Amino acid sequence: MPFTFEGRPAAAMRVWLAAVAIYIIAIAGRTSFGVVGVAAAPTYPIAIGARVLVGLGDATAFVSVIRLIPAWFPTRRIPLMTQLTAILGQLGPIVSAVPFLAILGRFGWVAAFASLAATGILTALLGYLAIVDTPDEHQQSVHHDRVGAILSSVTRHPGTWLGFFTHFALLFSPNVFLILWGMPLLTVGQGYSAATAAALISVNSIAGIAAGPAVAAMLVRHPWQRALVVLGIIVALIIAWSAVLAVDGQRPVWLWTLLVIVLAIGGAGSSIGFDFARTSLPPHHYGTASGLVNMGGFISSITAIMLVGVILDALAPDKNFSATDFRIALLVMVPIMAIGVTGILISRHKLRARLATEGILPLSVPQIVRRVMRSWREGS
Repeated sequence: MPFTFEGRPAAAMRVWLAAVAIYIIAIAGRTSFGVVGVAAAPTYPIAIGARVLVGLGDATAFVSVIRLIPAWFPTRRIPLMTQLTAILGQLGPIVSAVPFLAILGRFGWVAAFASLAATGILTALLGYLAIVDTPDEHQQSVHHDRVGAILSSVTRHPGTWLGFFTHFALLFSPNVFLILWGMPLLTVGQGYSAATAAALISVNSIAGIAAGPAVAAMLVRHPWQRALVVLGIIVALIIAWSAVLAVDGQRPVWLWTLLVIVLAIGGAGSSIGFDFARTSLPPHHYGTASGLVNMGGFISSITAIMLVGVILDALAPDKNFSATDFRIALLVMVPIMAIGVTGILISRHKLRARLATEGILPLSVPQIVRRVMRSWREGS
């Protein structure tokens, strides 16, 4: 395993795999006591409260895995391991759909949720036994910064906000399509069959598996041009969405296929936000910073998903949605993307100014272009 720290490959993979196992269970939406609450809740409000606990498990699991990776893997491998974590997390819905539904159909709701809760507890025990914060478990650095001081340091650093707005801008349109509105857009708005729509969504999953390592490789080769990579992906998203929404009526399948592939790249690219936070702040602040970055994409996603629904309800109260209704509703993504791009440009400018005061001068865009052109000429 040449991509772990020298001399500790087995330990590094043990820690990472145990952490990812917890993340997969959390993604399945079933974490210990929250699931027991859902299974045994006598009233709807108690079930909602239990569901909040499930959400807390999901949110903290991913951030914790991301926090462990820099401690156990060399810098050149961190982007790849981050992408692999996100990819393996997609096993969560499979765990939820296949074994859970089988138990549900045979034994009922209480048994199904209780079994998942037990799985969560067993996985937590595995994590307790296998996960160590750093390779040197006897000399782990302990920081006693106050919560207020950590939050102040994290929120004042432009690198945090560059990561936040990167996640904000790149994640929401894939989530709008995949979480809720893709299937009705394709079946109701475009008139495609459910099988065709499902196939297109499956293409997105396959493309995401390829896009993750590709984005990671790009970050390793061009670490100082990450913001330009982000902006390039945003341009691709804008072009792809414009191509399918610019004209009324049914668009060809190949064009929708192109969109779902670009959406996969956007989802993979959103993880660049965590890389900005990692390289901008001290290691003991990275957990807080990555939590803030993670909020970006879900704030924009929830906002966009909700507003699309509100606009569709206003346009077609009878629920007979047309292709034009979907086109108009999805225009809500324009101002949300504009907010994200503005945040990226402002925070990037502030981060470059801060680096300049520290004696670090990243290449400008013209310098990058000249270097790339020179590299091509020398290669040819």
